[in-house]
Amino acid sequence: MKSIFLFFLGWLFCSGVFAQEGLFRTFHVYRQSDTVHLNLNRRGPILRDFFSGVFFNRVNESVLRIPTTSYKDRFLKCENCEIVNYSVKQQQFNGGRVGLEGLDLWAEPTEEKVYLTTITPKGDTLSRLEVFLSPKVTFYLKINDEMVKIDDTSSMPPFRLEDELSFVVIAENGKRMKVKKHLVYTLSIMTEWRQFLDSEVMPDFEKNWILSTQPRKYLLDITFSDEKGNSWQSMFTPFFK
Repeated sequence: MKSIFLFFLGWLFCSGVFAQEGLFRTFHVYRQSDTVHLNLNRRGPILRDFFSGVFFNRVNESVLRIPTTSYKDRFLKCENCEIVNYSVKQQQFNGGRVGLEGLDLWAEPTEEKVYLTTITPKGDTLSRLEVFLSPKVTFYLKINDEMVKIDDTSSMPPFRLEDELSFVVIAENGKRMKVKKHLVYTLSIMTEWRQFLDSEVMPDFEKNWILSTQPRKYLLDITFSDEKGNSWQSMFTPFFK
């Protein structure tokens, strides 16, 4: 009987720890402009349950009122930022309850981190999400010693298989970010989906793949980091045209 009690007590403790970890989380969001999007629906079942409610409404530019399914008020406020827009959706995997789907947050270009804090009407903290914002960056393809800006307005620059190709990420303040991994792919044929490469360098087989395929729209995903070790992933970035 004692062992059963200890097991049950340990289960309650672990459940409490996991719940706390779930409600006090850190996220890294890639910033393309002064407004960033945070998709809460992909952040796991704990947040989906916690941000469920019935009637959502705005208190001011930085605070949302989120009544719960038990009709207890809670408020979600954004520190160091504004909630430009928010979306709600009925969650079929969460008992059909309505929950926050996503948030569009506006922050000053100099802000590196914002907080989303959920509080009770008395001011008690229920959850706190720490959101690290990447600096706005520009992607380059370095061909030997030449840096070519990557965008969807120009064609793929010519290169040869023997040329040295690598990716470079430069922040708005001029600092060079570290490229941790990259992926070049196209959505035209699913069998051409490629794997992430843990390097900024484009190897011969990847160069040969681009040189041997017909001109088409390529996409680029890059994971980059700053000197503090914070990392972000850009997704579906147009890789020339």
